[in-house]
Amino acid sequence: MKPRLSVAIMCVPERRANVERMAEKLDVGNHSFEIVEDTYHDGIWPTAMRARTAYSPDATHHLVLQDDLMLCEDLIEGTELALSHLEADGGVDLSTAWFSLCGTSEQQRREYLSGETSWFKANAFNGTAVGAPVGDIEPAIDWANRTISQQPDGDDFKLWNWCIAAGRWCYHTVPCLAEHAGAYKSTRKGVYGSVGGRELSSRGQFVGEDVSALSLDWTKRPLPRSVRKVRFEANFMWPGAEETPAW
Repeated sequence: MKPRLSVAIMCVPERRANVERMAEKLDVGNHSFEIVEDTYHDGIWPTAMRARTAYSPDATHHLVLQDDLMLCEDLIEGTELALSHLEADGGVDLSTAWFSLCGTSEQQRREYLSGETSWFKANAFNGTAVGAPVGDIEPAIDWANRTISQQPDGDDFKLWNWCIAAGRWCYHTVPCLAEHAGAYKSTRKGVYGSVGGRELSSRGQFVGEDVSALSLDWTKRPLPRSVRKVRFEANFMWPGAEETPAW
């Protein structure tokens, strides 16, 4: 099936103007699109659940973006083109965090930075701009609600643990197609503004706002995988969760 995206942006009301600018840059056309606000200050996870379940029944993948991003040109169509070159079904992370590169060698990191690959394969991801197969969304949320306590509130922590436990992979685009516009800001209960002061250098190379994702070569071989272990506090453990997922 030809990949097709639906898109949602999760945001705090204070960043609505920036989200409107992002929506204009996205040029969603006939793609399903929704802005999901944390209107009642419910926090990250309740807002993320609403954003991640706002997928279109016609979509193969649902992309959720945070509310303070710089985006490349033609991000939606370019991501669909990128998905068509994946070696297997899986999620796609458009903004690779350095923690996802754990377990790789210095040579592999150099390959990542050199542009010799189109993809980095990992069983962890950053929550900045992640597209998930729509068939994974409900099982992942159900598992997280049954398995992981309400803290930490971050949706990426909960959902990457599901990926690890369920043996699902996420493919990170090289270069990044989205990046935080300065310090990290996103939906967080009771806290708005800068959280952690993450700098742009904490992630992989951002292609730039003026570059089209359609102009990139998505056919180059994937960089070898990076493996992380399950990290959560819970009484329930998915069978085999501490084992390395199958290739």
